[in-house]
Parts: sequence; C-alpha cells; structure tokens
Amino acid sequence: MAIAKRVGKDGKPRFTVSVNVPPDYVIGTPNLQRRAGRRDTVGTFPNKTEAGIQEGRAKDAVRKGDYVPSWVTKELVEPIALPKVPTVADAVDVWMATKKLNIEANTANGYQSAIDRHLKPAIGHILIPDLTHDDVQRTVNQWRDAKMGAQLIHRSMLILRASLARQVKAHAIPYNVAEGVEKPSVQKRRSLTIWTPQQMAAFLDAGKEDVLFPFWHLTLLEGMRRSEALGLRWSDIHWSADESKASAAIQQTVIPDLANGGKALIQSRTKTKAGARTVVLTDATIDALRLHRDRQRSRKQGLANVWPDHDLIVTNGIGGVVNPSVVKTNRIRLMAKANVPPITTHDLRHCAATIMLTSGTPPVIVSQKIGHSSIATTADLYGHVMPSEQSQANSAMTAYLARASAKQTGTEN
Repeated sequence: MAIAKRVGKDGKPRFTVSVNVPPDYVIGTPNLQRRAGRRDTVGTFPNKTEAGIQEGRAKDAVRKGDYVPSWVTKELVEPIALPKVPTVADAVDVWMATKKLNIEANTANGYQSAIDRHLKPAIGHILIPDLTHDDVQRTVNQWRDAKMGAQLIHRSMLILRASLARQVKAHAIPYNVAEGVEKPSVQKRRSLTIWTPQQMAAFLDAGKEDVLFPFWHLTLLEGMRRSEALGLRWSDIHWSADESKASAAIQQTVIPDLANGGKALIQSRTKTKAGARTVVLTDATIDALRLHRDRQRSRKQGLANVWPDHDLIVTNGIGGVVNPSVVKTNRIRLMAKANVPPITTHDLRHCAATIMLTSGTPPVIVSQKIGHSSIATTADLYGHVMPSEQSQANSAMTAYLARASAKQTGTEN
C-alpha cells in the first residue's frame, strides 16, 4: 500500500493510491491469476484524507478477495466502485431533499437560501470525516463578526446539526461535531408600544379612504395575523339576519411567495391548526365591513372585465390579491397621517391582544380569538400585562381562608 503525492497542472496537490496485489491473489480465471503479483493503482484523489480512506478500503478489499485490479476489463469482471466520501455540501443536500417533502414551500426556500448562501460557501467543501467542532465554531464566529442575524445563524446550524445527525446514524462519523456550538442569543422580545384609545381611533379614521380599509380593523380590533386578514373572503363572513352581528371563519391565508420574488400567494390553509378558527367580530369591524362591501360592489361593477373572482375582502384597486409588502407602505403612511407612534403590522395584533387582556378578558378567550395554539403561548407573550389575574387569585384565597376562620370562631353568617 502506498500514497504518492504529486502536483497537478493546476498547481494543486494530488494523492495517488496504489495497492500490492499478491501473486496468489485469485481473481477468476487462470489467465488473470497469472497477471497478479504486481502493484495496481487504485486512483488519484484531491486530498490526503480521502486518499487514506480509499487506501484502507482497497486494502480491506484485497484481504477479502473482493478487489478488482485495474487491468481487468469490464467484459471479464465488473469492478466494484469504492463509495465516495461525502462532503458537508453532499450531506446537507441529502437532508434538504428529504426535508422538503414534508414542509411548506416557503419554509423550504428559507432553508435552501441558508444552505446556498451561507453553509456551502463556508464549509461545504470539507469532507464529513474531516469536519471538526472547531471548524463549526469558527464558522459561527465568522458569521457573527460579519453581523449575520442570530436567527439566520440558528437556522443554518439547525440544518447542519440535522444533516450530520443523519451521517452519525449511517455510521459515516462517530459523533455530531455541530452539537454544543456556542451561538448568539436570539434577541429578546422587545417592549411593545400600545396605542391609547384616541390613537387607535385616529389611525382607523386616517385609513377610512385607504384601499386596505377593512384590513386595519381586522388586525387592530380583531387581532388577526396579516396573512389571515389578507386571505379573508366574503364567503367566510357569517352575518346575523339583520347584519348587526357577524363572525369570520378563518380558513385561508395570503403570504409572500419567497420563490417568486415575494409575490402574493393564496394558501388554502392557516399558519397553524389553531389558526383555523371562528372570530366573533366587534361592532366597529362589522360597520367597517358593511361600508367596504358597498364600496367594493360599486367599484367591481365598473371593473367587471378585469376584477378577478377571488371573493377577497381586502384587495388592491382592481380586485387582485394584495402583496403583503404593500401593507407596510400603507401602514407607515397612515401612521404619519394620524400622528401616532410607529409600530409594526404585527404590533397591531399585539395591541388587540393586550387591550383585551388588560380589560379583563379571560386569557383562554383571548387565546382562542387570536388563534394561539395554547393558552401557554398567550401567557408567555402577554403575562406581563395580566397582573390583575394574580390579584384576583390572592383575593379568592384570602376570602376562602376568611370563611374557614369564621367557621372556627362561630362568626360566619
């Protein structure tokens, strides 16, 4: 066995592996047996690590009698190809090809972007057996120095850990070198700005003539997500006989299609299972919907030839699906017009939830209305605005003990 180093025409080193085939090595025919007892070239490889791996495999094949020398033609014996040593790029590609079968297209696009833009350029060329814990930590450190976002670093590391876990399971490597890597902490939840009643009224008034007029009510008063409000259809609204009451069945959403430049994409599903719910609408939202319906019917009649049949409540000027990016543009303009503190589109939903909770609405009802998967999620997000809940619990306990004390003293009424 031998590994010979040479320099290729491109100036890069190459490593040629050769193996000794013993004189008594039996290949299959007397003529071929006479050709044994000589050195045979296994192949040339780009680095010493892979050369060493292939040398070991060739040596084991000779010992077992499975090695096929290079001089044996395919017509006589079909050679056994030695398996390729995978790189990090190979490992993440296999993981991604499997993962995308069970996730949404937008999620898959996010993973693929992290792979193509960050993981592969950084460590994709490294052979899986050569990758070390320090290589991974060094990469994370470089990403941090380059001001890469903490969430993107966490996503990239999730992909790498999962990809290497498959290699551990396949016995390609003994352990996962991506485990235990120190990553930046994801930014803690920022403090929210909650509008006063006057500020809410000013904002909604500023949006009366906006093309997204009903959207602001659905998010700020009902706590709907952006995707839910944009995807709501007229057929999802269930009116009472006199239309004084109404509820909305949330069944579809509109999201930015990351694979198509962020264009609006209608999904016949909600973000989570809990997102598929019925929301009993407030009086102000009901009034806004009735007003918007009349306006939209009039406009639709004038644009009947171009108005699409999406049945959407919130549309652009010609009845089309609203691109989610438009929401931000309109929101910023309306906040300036209303002279209210700037907040994000998602903060409109937070305003709704916070106001409900601080007004004494039970958390379980708020959780159901805004579509959280569990009341624990609501408590985690808004526990800081529910101090009265503990006060009520304390009052209940004090009253209970007082009744017990009254029984003992005989003063109970």
